[in-house]
Amino acid sequence: MAGIFTLEHTFDLWIAGLLVTAIVIQGARPRWFASTTGWAYVGGWQREIACFDLALAWILFDLRGQDAAALVLWPFLVLWTLLGNNHLFALLRAPEKPGHWAGAAANGVAIGFAAVAIALR
Repeated sequence: MAGIFTLEHTFDLWIAGLLVTAIVIQGARPRWFASTTGWAYVGGWQREIACFDLALAWILFDLRGQDAAALVLWPFLVLWTLLGNNHLFALLRAPEKPGHWAGAAANGVAIGFAAVAIALR
């Protein structure tokens, strides 16, 4: 079981999620995604999220497989927890909005996968 739950695979999962968010959700379809949430579309903010996610993916890609990767693991776990809670709180206010379900679930997967990788390490 430990074969897939490694820090390297954790980073791969996080990088994939960040790239999908940056390129597809916030890059190509920001108005659509905003409409699936309780939050309004704000073009500048959507572009900023896309830039932020691309930069995070780059950092993770460069650190992937290196000893320094363990140094960023916990800060990223805290970040995913905060972002997931943001979607969770929005979901509680607007449970009919699928974007919040997706955001809470995606961050939950990111946290859960990493937690298993850490436990098996």
